Amino acid sequence: MRMKVKNFLGFLVIGFVLLSNCHIWADQSEEKPLSCEDDFNCPAQMKCENYVCVSVGCIAEGEALPGAISPEYKKHMATECCQGLKVILWPKLFDEDCRWTRLIGAPSGVCSNCGNGTCENWETKCNCPEDCRKEGECAAFGQEIRPEEYNKGVRCCEGLSEISPVRFHHSCSPESDICKNGCVVPPPYEIPWVQCSPCGNEICEFGYGENKCNCPEDCK
Repeated sequence: MRMKVKNFLGFLVIGFVLLSNCHIWADQSEEKPLSCEDDFNCPAQMKCENYVCVSVGCIAEGEALPGAISPEYKKHMATECCQGLKVILWPKLFDEDCRWTRLIGAPSGVCSNCGNGTCENWETKCNCPEDCRKEGECAAFGQEIRPEEYNKGVRCCEGLSEISPVRFHHSCSPESDICKNGCVVPPPYEIPWVQCSPCGNEICEFGYGENKCNCPEDCK
């Protein structure tokens, strides 16, 4: 009986030692946060916050994406929108007629839930027409008309032409079923997906998506 008690106590001691060692090993395996004084003390995709390196995370709705800045700074900044959001153009890049305005140092865009039917403060008829264009309002210079909008009667404003958006109709090679005469063949939409342009004014408006494929009369 005395031998059994000794064995039992021995097992308890061994178990206690093993548990203590496991606890020590677990503490040692935990990564300690990196301390920092500024972003440059942190690895890429991390920034300095309260003297500790943390993940840059993602860009929330309504917040701007960094513009043309040094890569050394950019690698310590969030550059992608949070899940469910997409990048739309910075609203101040347009005037009231949706013409481009040059802003040096402007953000490259803003993260938005454009398409949810609500025109947010950072959305306009120029950068999110599907939410902000009023019913019956024509599409301005550079704006696109999606098939569902075209079906509802939305058309380009007076003096503008309907051209195929540049992402659907641009230069290509070699010749194939989807590349004819050096140009991509646009998708066969039953209802057109168009972009509004002053095509025919003898000026190739590259900034508004004109090229030799969708506006050959201006972009020869």
